[in-house]
Amino acid sequence: MIPYFNAWQLQTYLELPLLLEALEKAFRDGIRMPERHAHALDDKGDKTLLLMPAWKPDEYVGLKVVSVFKKNPRKEKPTVQGLYLLLDASDGSPVALFDAPMLTNLRTAATSALASRFLSRPD
Repeated sequence: MIPYFNAWQLQTYLELPLLLEALEKAFRDGIRMPERHAHALDDKGDKTLLLMPAWKPDEYVGLKVVSVFKKNPRKEKPTVQGLYLLLDASDGSPVALFDAPMLTNLRTAATSALASRFLSRPD
């Protein structure tokens, strides 16, 4: 069974210092992140599928799959939903699944913190 980490688990158990350290290392190590693929699922532009791959050769492969359905709030559902699939790069086997929107929120916050750390004036 592949472990799944939901939004609450990610927010509760991911410690910011460790996340900052891991993200800084990922940026320095040159994680490969090609442009995302966006696919319109209807003619009105109300439904979109986003595919975002990333990998570090010989370590991990990741794929974020996100749906953006603009009318979902009318159905009391989130506009953005998705999963992040982590694979072992040595054999392609699944390692874990994560709630993609929360993972994105945490990554955005950590990236902002890193940018502030490295781009702020010392004074």
